[in-house]
Amino acid sequence: MTKHITLVYRGPVNVYCGEDYIDKYRVTDIAEIQKLNGVKHESDLTDFLFCGPGEECLEELDMKDGEMGLELIENTLYFYIKYSVNKQLNEEQLETLWEFNMGQMSDGAGPIFSGHCFDEYGLTYEEPDKLRIFYQEK
Repeated sequence: MTKHITLVYRGPVNVYCGEDYIDKYRVTDIAEIQKLNGVKHESDLTDFLFCGPGEECLEELDMKDGEMGLELIENTLYFYIKYSVNKQLNEEQLETLWEFNMGQMSDGAGPIFSGHCFDEYGLTYEEPDKLRIFYQEK
């Protein structure tokens, strides 16, 4: 059995309340922000891989458990995307997965997930400006 590691893309986000730009305001109350801690998108992002051009370079990674969610770390809310992979990615694979993630955040799972956060908690978040990439041992 192949040992898997977790590849994580993570960046801090601001939390907002309100439906549009007129009513929208930034939430800073940690008790309110805490409501989004641990919220996850319901779909496995790896279900959508290998549909786009160039994504075949990812097939050898035995990717699974593609998760999009939010977690509170030291009073800062972070957006993350995690995957279980069988080895560290090369540059081509990192670039391909980065492009896939950016597509998911902008017009794929991301808008569905932020809509869920608003519908369930009355809160939403801005896409992170930067995502840090790192590996975690399982």
